[in-house]
This record gives sequence, structure tokens and C-alpha cells, in this order.
Amino acid sequence: MDDEQSPKLVDVGEPDVVVWSSLWKKRPDARRRRRYRPGGWTLLVEERMPDPSLLGHPAEDGVTQRYPSAVPNRFYRRRWNESRGDGFDGWGHSVWYFEVGDDGWPVRQIEVYDAGRILRYGPSHQKDRYGGLGEASLYDSGDEWSDFEITEAEFESAWRAGGGWISGSSR
Repeated sequence: MDDEQSPKLVDVGEPDVVVWSSLWKKRPDARRRRRYRPGGWTLLVEERMPDPSLLGHPAEDGVTQRYPSAVPNRFYRRRWNESRGDGFDGWGHSVWYFEVGDDGWPVRQIEVYDAGRILRYGPSHQKDRYGGLGEASLYDSGDEWSDFEITEAEFESAWRAGGGWISGSSR
């Protein structure tokens, strides 16, 4: 199609996940994460979804495509009253926010520690020396997440709070 370009391989960091660059010339931020299991791939976008006219093109491998606009992402907030158990243990307990695709895999994640440190992970910042974007589906944990569900607006407010990817003191 005229609005598409050949994607480039961006990351193969996890054993069952490949991240490709955007198909769309007008949306270079709309990277695709492909999980090698039934059900297709999940579109990762930091901000707004691509224009609807860009969606719905058949997948190159014939697998059904899944977009947050077709199957909405879900948002969760959960407090952990446990410390990290590593060199950053002094940060204290934490509240975690997740945006997950319909398969439960984190698309964006925020960690807010009692000592003030805030960590953010998403498609353009998946890991650093402090941690990284979740590497498993929340739904595979056996935990019931419905009690922790929040609105998209609540998640977005937390995402914008505090500025850049990493903020706060490192106490």
C-alpha cells in the first residue's frame, strides 16, 4: 500500500518476542510487538493510535492483527508491600501501574516507590539498570486483576506525573 513501508527489526531481546518498526510512514512511533503464539501481534504506540484509515491492512503472515482500538487495552494499579530485594531496596514499597494488551502483556508500566523514585517503561524505553517492562502476561500469574483495574485517564495521569522516564531521588 502507498501509506506503508517495509518494517525493520528493532529488538529480539526476549525469546518469544520480536519488535518491528512501524509499517506506516506517517507514524514511525507505531512499532509492532510480535509474540510467537496464537492470536497475532500487538501494536505498541506511546501516544495516540494511528488514523483509522491505516488500520485493517491484512497481516503479512495471514494472522489476525490486534489493535487497542479493536480490543481495548486495560489499565491496572496495584500496591506491593514488599521491597525490591536488590541494591535499590531503600526505595521502599511501591505502587505499580500497568497498561496491558488483551493478552495481558504490559505495553507501558510505571513504578512509584515510597522514597519518591518513579520508573517508566514503554515501547521506546523497555529497560534500564533499575528494571524493565514486564516480561510476562499479568494474566498468566494466576492472580485475579479485576480488583486492581483503573481507568485509562487514571493511568495517563500517572504516566505524565513527574516528567521523564526516571525521576525522583535515588535514596
